[in-house]
Amino acid sequence: PMTTVDHELLAENLHLVTERDPDMTARFYERLFARCPHTRELFGPNSKPVREDMLTETLISAVDSLDGVPWVECNMDLLGVKHHEYEVTHEMYDWWTDCVIETLAELSDSDWSPRLEHLWRDRIGHLCTLMREAAPE
Repeated sequence: PMTTVDHELLAENLHLVTERDPDMTARFYERLFARCPHTRELFGPNSKPVREDMLTETLISAVDSLDGVPWVECNMDLLGVKHHEYEVTHEMYDWWTDCVIETLAELSDSDWSPRLEHLWRDRIGHLCTLMREAAPE
């Protein structure tokens, strides 16, 4: 189970990376689209700022879900259904997660730790599981 210290560690890390690079989300999407070019079309007409807000909200959700904030699960259910409609596959959630983790690690630089990686993977994995489970069979 997550502790208050873990929660603070994630919140501080999120603050740190967004301070270091306000364009963190742009860096993330460059990485994702370079590695998985076919995912670009999934974002369709969503403009760059919309995509970037989506990632930021997801990272905030990852931290907030530690507090058991009720809107997080509801939001992930809705996103899961939406992603299913956009034909997002289970595998794509894994690619997305890896790209998020690599971007956080890169920006955290010497502040990155195995503990942070574990915490982020756990939280983001939890959100992805909620989204996968919400997708109709």
